Amino acid sequence: MKPIEEYSLVPPGKKGGRARIRRPGQAQPLEVEGALLEAQFELEDGRRLVWLSDDSPYDEGLHIYLLGHEDTVEDSIHAGADFAAGIVKFREVGEWSVDFEFFLNAVVYHLGVEQAPRFRLRLPTGWRYEHPLIQHRLEKLATSCCTASQLGPRGKPSCAKRRGASMAAAIPLAHPCASA
Repeated sequence: MKPIEEYSLVPPGKKGGRARIRRPGQAQPLEVEGALLEAQFELEDGRRLVWLSDDSPYDEGLHIYLLGHEDTVEDSIHAGADFAAGIVKFREVGEWSVDFEFFLNAVVYHLGVEQAPRFRLRLPTGWRYEHPLIQHRLEKLATSCCTASQLGPRGKPSCAKRRGASMAAAIPLAHPCASA
């Protein structure tokens, strides 16, 4: 996966509505949630991951879109919580996955892209699929209770509590690893 800068954000009109993203030469812009274009990545097969946030200091939301070759949405995943601030910090970008932080809670999230779609229902608290009852290529969003300084070789958690903690367990002021 490599960073790209192909899409631009078209803000919603004066009457509101959703924002749109557009790539040069694209006939119709694509409607998306979000107000700030955070990042764009191209996968080895030509698909793209586009990351947008709501750009709100109090109720921040993160919207991740997997776009196909024809600039159609193949899958999307969204995060948000009331009164939760968020800043996207990318920790590791692999060929088919991204490790990142968002909710300012020292939790590292792992988002992977599968070659073939599968049914998935469970996500950490605060995360949702836009269309939950279809097959998804964005794989389970795993979490780690480790801060970046606790990551071992290749970005893997080095603490006793490895992946699988929910965001709800990570939102309290005390870090989940503090009770280990």
